[in-house]
Amino acid sequence: MQDTSVKRLKRNQALEGVRGLAAIGVVAAHLLTTWPGAPEAINEFGHFGANGLILFFVLSGYLLFLPMLEKQPNVSPNIKVGRFFLNRVIRIFPLYLSIFLICESLSITHVKINNDGSYVLGTITDAKTLLANLTLTQTLFPGTALTGIAPSWSLTVEFGFYLLLAILALVLHRVGSKRTSLIVIIALSVISLSILGSEKWIVGNSALAGTPATQWGNSLATIIMRSFPAQGFYFALGMLAAWFVINRPQQKTFGVLKLPVLIFSITILTVVSVFYLHNDFKVKFIFAFLSAALVFALANSSNEKSIFQKAIVAFKPLGTISFGIYLVHLPLIALFRKFNLLGYESQNYFQAIDFVLFIVALLVVSWILHLAIEKPTMKLMKRWY
Repeated sequence: MQDTSVKRLKRNQALEGVRGLAAIGVVAAHLLTTWPGAPEAINEFGHFGANGLILFFVLSGYLLFLPMLEKQPNVSPNIKVGRFFLNRVIRIFPLYLSIFLICESLSITHVKINNDGSYVLGTITDAKTLLANLTLTQTLFPGTALTGIAPSWSLTVEFGFYLLLAILALVLHRVGSKRTSLIVIIALSVISLSILGSEKWIVGNSALAGTPATQWGNSLATIIMRSFPAQGFYFALGMLAAWFVINRPQQKTFGVLKLPVLIFSITILTVVSVFYLHNDFKVKFIFAFLSAALVFALANSSNEKSIFQKAIVAFKPLGTISFGIYLVHLPLIALFRKFNLLGYESQNYFQAIDFVLFIVALLVVSWILHLAIEKPTMKLMKRWY
């Protein structure tokens, strides 16, 4: 038992390293893609880094679904739905609200998002917009979508996933079937892929599919495309990785043909979706599958001393403060620009200095927030869950 616990701890350390890599990708996306005159290679790396958010979603799907599968068939006695939600609220809201209020005081929150994806920075004074941001519901309404701290839209998506897990816990307690959880994963994938594949019809103009107007604009299309039902496919892949981690040794109980047919069906569904989606989503799908494969490989690795495993674990310190990095990096970019830093209009030498100063400031601020807010709240979480 002790040996299993030690292995699980090491695997979690590797997954924490993956979280650090995801944070690097997201920061690179927002930092490099807004660098005027940047070399094409740097710009493309920034665009690819945006997929780091997909990695976050896959990790959430895996890490939160895995304990539920481990505790079957007695799900309900071990997973208290109310306590689970309280745990998630305590994990997210203290840090989020602290950063939001700091940004409000510095007038660097997104007050308004235009339909072309451009935004206005300042202090939110509209009561409706302020209330929506304080409750993380801003991305549910066209008038407030993507205001406040821009990356926080994904937190609303996360809470959609938490709601699904709560419902699933109640269902599994009654049904107690491993197949039931697999059916839910497939259903979530189908719904999500259907929405993502219907973007050009949702937008009403196929030429706008994948553009800032649908991804960042203040429209109903933006709300739909950034909702949990639309983004659920990425969580489903993480859930699928967790399902295989738990059920792989007992595959024979599902029959010789049932599992291969199921895998084949999911593969065909994905391939068809990839071919009728535009190129941006094709990249996202490929990256999502690679992310799920990485998580599954690390979770099942029996060689914790491999070079690959050690390389991933090396990013664990960044993974520890990744939540702070994710939320604070865009406001910090805005703050630097407010004081004419980041050297976008300067010579390369000064650009390099400004970038280094930004990275140092980001790490320091994120670590301070971790020590002052995240660690105390995580201690509180352990008392409840």
